[in-house]
Amino acid sequence: MAVTLLLLFATVWVGLYLSRRFTEPLLAVAGATQRVAEGDALEEVEVPASDEVAVLVDSFNAMVRRVRSSEAEILASNQELATLLTTVPTGVLSVDAAGTRFRPNPAAARLLGSPGWADDWRSLEELNRAGLEELYGRLVGGQPENLRCELDLQTSGETFHVDITSRPLPGGGRVVAIDDFTQLLQAQRLAAWSEVAQRIAHEIRNPLTPIRLAAERIQKRAATLDGEMRTIVTEGCEAIIAQVSGLKELVDAFQQYARMPTISPQPTDIGRILRELCSLYNGVRPGLEVSADLPDEPIMAMVDPVLLRQALVNLLDNAAAAVVAEGRVLLSARGAAGDVILAVEDTGVGLPTEDTAVLLEPFFSTKGRGSGMGLALVHRVVTDHGGSLELESLNPSGARVRIVLTGARLSAPPGAPAEL
Repeated sequence: MAVTLLLLFATVWVGLYLSRRFTEPLLAVAGATQRVAEGDALEEVEVPASDEVAVLVDSFNAMVRRVRSSEAEILASNQELATLLTTVPTGVLSVDAAGTRFRPNPAAARLLGSPGWADDWRSLEELNRAGLEELYGRLVGGQPENLRCELDLQTSGETFHVDITSRPLPGGGRVVAIDDFTQLLQAQRLAAWSEVAQRIAHEIRNPLTPIRLAAERIQKRAATLDGEMRTIVTEGCEAIIAQVSGLKELVDAFQQYARMPTISPQPTDIGRILRELCSLYNGVRPGLEVSADLPDEPIMAMVDPVLLRQALVNLLDNAAAAVVAEGRVLLSARGAAGDVILAVEDTGVGLPTEDTAVLLEPFFSTKGRGSGMGLALVHRVVTDHGGSLELESLNPSGARVRIVLTGARLSAPPGAPAEL
């Protein structure tokens, strides 16, 4: 009887032992799978096994290692893509499959006039506003799968000419690329204006001298005429000479614009230039006050001092002309990181139009005299320096012109002389 019980106990113990060796690895694999289904990370199974069960466990662990490797590659790729979308100058919109929400990268958020939207899902209805209606219509309308068009975005007082490319995503939704061609078009316009100015100057200058000489010769001979005829000829010749002089000034402005010299940057003390101009213009006429607002430390910049001074003189001339009676013109400069920001602010009549882009076009003038090349020359100088020019009206009156020289600021060593 005792032997029988001993054999029965041994049989049960062996059965349990063998069952545990088979079931424990399987339960561990099942548990790991269940934890993944609940959202936990995929982990290898560290349970000893043998025979076919060992093959199963080894295969599961090999699968875990491959999945981890693929997950790391996908994560690295996503981080690279996120970094690319953050730094790329092209605006990118992700539109969801329902076509009701979009997510812009920082460049797209800037073009849409809302930098705070970057990398955040927004309702597409937020684009249904002034200046963005055409883009909104393109995104919500029944457009073909592959869309390519050009349109204008008007945000924050600026107009951006952009190229839109839209493509569907395999999993639903769309990706929309927004390329800003504004600076390219400005460069093309500047090149076109330079060509026009050069042609006009060439065609007009040649006949001006003989016309003036002929008018002066006729005017001298008019002294031999009698009465009314002498008056008519004299006044006519004076009008011809005056108009020829005006045309010559216009031609000179054309040539100056068409033959702008290449900038020669050198370390320059911006504050010194502004103080010199302030001293030159202050008291130029009764009732006009010209002052400068400058920091205590010098602002050194890598600029062409001759061309920059010329640009500031044009801005001061415009500001002084805008102050009809008594008023003030303020020059200021400050450093912002690696940039230099200059401003000319006046208390005059303000800008003649809200479309500031028109003011920067050559030959635009509201004075009824002059060539209208002042702001165009300033814009040319600033863009040649790689900077930007901003114009705005002030309340209740006046205007401000800001020059942003990107990356031009230098660290000023103590006692270093400025080259001017």
